[in-house]
Amino acid sequence: MFTAPENISEDTSLRGRLISNQRNHSLSDQFRIAQELARSVFYIHAHGFVHKTIRPETILLLSNRSAEFGSAFLVGFDSFGKADGNTVQSGDSLWEANLYRHPKRLGLAPQDRYIMQHDIYSLGVCLLEIGLWNTFVTYEGDSNIAVPSSTLNVETDRVEPVSLKDHLVSPANEVLPRHMGNKYARIVKTCLTCLDKDNTDFGDESEYQDNSEILVAVRSSFN
Repeated sequence: MFTAPENISEDTSLRGRLISNQRNHSLSDQFRIAQELARSVFYIHAHGFVHKTIRPETILLLSNRSAEFGSAFLVGFDSFGKADGNTVQSGDSLWEANLYRHPKRLGLAPQDRYIMQHDIYSLGVCLLEIGLWNTFVTYEGDSNIAVPSSTLNVETDRVEPVSLKDHLVSPANEVLPRHMGNKYARIVKTCLTCLDKDNTDFGDESEYQDNSEILVAVRSSFN
């Protein structure tokens, strides 16, 4: 059960805030939310765990008098587990969940066991949404069915996993720098391509191992 900190006046998910599309905040607020989210993921990995379900629905923005826009808190630990433990290689076919999963972790029978870099990929998708300040997922009607937003601009039943990843990398390259600057855009692209063989920013896998050889995939929290 999630216990909210004291003096909290309002809470909403990052998804709810993105869907509302309210822009009564500063660019500094977007950077701060991104930084707080990255640090949350870093702390989880530093203690040898993986989250597995990082998406705007599992990110709460809690507001108080000193931070009216809200501070980011990561919740949704129902699939939480040890990074060096055996991971059940099962999944689901929900496109709105698969949107935040690395191509090798999609569908009912993912190819790979879950590792920290899969969290990093999910983080990259969330950082892209924060940077663009547009939701990729909306909900229709009383049935609350998830549908792609005009920003995402895909037909979910026709997009191959690798193509969907490329579809996200494209705005990180072409659109995001105009919104958040080149450094932020480079970080997002690095997250989205963290398991690509030609990703030179992440370096060798051995650089992300602690003394127990647990993969530690976050090396920076926007320092």
